[in-house]
Amino acid sequence: GKPTPPRRRTSVGTKRRPTTKAPLVAPPTFVAATICRAQETNEDAFSPLAVPERCRGAEAATRPWFKHVGLDTLFPGAGLGEVFDESSEFRAALRRAAREDRCDTSSPVRFDMTSSAQGSWFSRRPAAATHGVLREALGASAPTGDEFYAKIGGLTLDGVAPRTGHFIDIVGGPGSRRLARYAWHQDRGGDTEAVTVMLGFPAASRQRGCGVFSHVSPLSHLVVHEADAERDNSRPREFSDERGERRFLDVDAIPEASIVRPGYGRGRELIVYSDARVVHSAPDAIHRESLWRFM
Repeated sequence: GKPTPPRRRTSVGTKRRPTTKAPLVAPPTFVAATICRAQETNEDAFSPLAVPERCRGAEAATRPWFKHVGLDTLFPGAGLGEVFDESSEFRAALRRAAREDRCDTSSPVRFDMTSSAQGSWFSRRPAAATHGVLREALGASAPTGDEFYAKIGGLTLDGVAPRTGHFIDIVGGPGSRRLARYAWHQDRGGDTEAVTVMLGFPAASRQRGCGVFSHVSPLSHLVVHEADAERDNSRPREFSDERGERRFLDVDAIPEASIVRPGYGRGRELIVYSDARVVHSAPDAIHRESLWRFM
């Protein structure tokens, strides 16, 4: 008979080269300290953020908009800079004393140190708890509690100091748990005299670098906003689509060259900035215990 034709080879039953898949790898653990140490402050090489012509006010970039201040400069001879830098116990006691002396007595989170709490830095209540903490750490050279808050709140930029009296001890934020998106805004952007002071509480003693203070982006010009005509200078500007403010300033694409990350360290425990001449945001990576804000 006829020879049997060879069977057609098919893929069924043939030996295949084994496929190798990369093993599943867990995403790298978020370590804020590592990220913040690698960040550049950009304090000396920034480019002002260009404000669109349609909403430009007076030129802002030529006026003072930001500076560092050291605790030893503010309280010379007291030794405050050293103990603040070296002692986590002192910093914790100082935060708790501030909540006793300067935060709202009716606040349910007044002594919950894991939550933000606010009040007034020029409260009429004597700052007895703060004075006790300072005196125990610094001895006779310590300022009184009232002097402590008055000197910090009295810091000036271009001859102007904070004036609303608002005080807050800010705790947490998305950037403390993951790399967060910026939320650029102004607290009182229509108020050209608005000045903010911040005192940073680091996550660890002798800490240096980014992640403590808010990040800021200096503006080329003041932003002329429709609220200015209504003389409503107190409301925040979030430049969001929801509030119709994106047409004034698009803050979703601020270039890296326009972002300043103020560095923290000994002699750089405080920053002062003009709220109208910058937009600011919580850091994308937060490495701090808390942040005091005086307005």
